[in-house]
Amino acid sequence: MRNLLIFAALFASPAAAQEVTLGAFHRPTEMPWNNDLSTLETGTDIQASYRHKSEGWEPQATAHIALHNGASMFAVGIGRKVNLDRFYLRPAIGIAVHTGPDIRWQDGRRTDYGSRVLFTPEMSIGYRFDGFSVEASWFHASHAELFSPQNPGHDSFGLRVVKKLGGD
Repeated sequence: MRNLLIFAALFASPAAAQEVTLGAFHRPTEMPWNNDLSTLETGTDIQASYRHKSEGWEPQATAHIALHNGASMFAVGIGRKVNLDRFYLRPAIGIAVHTGPDIRWQDGRRTDYGSRVLFTPEMSIGYRFDGFSVEASWFHASHAELFSPQNPGHDSFGLRVVKKLGGD
């Protein structure tokens, strides 16, 4: 968390608004679209992000800290809000590195990510209050078999609070 705050301070611009987020995400074991491929990582992640607000696509940095059985991740990427009055949609895409093992076997199958670098598409729906928002989000991490045939990936679902910091 300390490194995330230092990152935010270094890239903060007084002329533009920024946002910080804090939330909890859950990793279910398997999803219907995983074709029986899974890291078998379950449990809760704490997620914290910094977003630099700008016109169009907004740069962001996100840390996922695994509390139980799973790899922690640090991702950088871009996202964009599509405003629908007080509601909004926020698609995002990024690249992450993780702390999981290079090779892992569990229950007779290989369950590691297959690559240290992962892509992180995300979709959120949020609701704006005065000075903060609440978002429900889906987060995915995998490498789409670009770096190796081993590509179980994982999905997580969560809620987070978004706090606007100064600026416009």
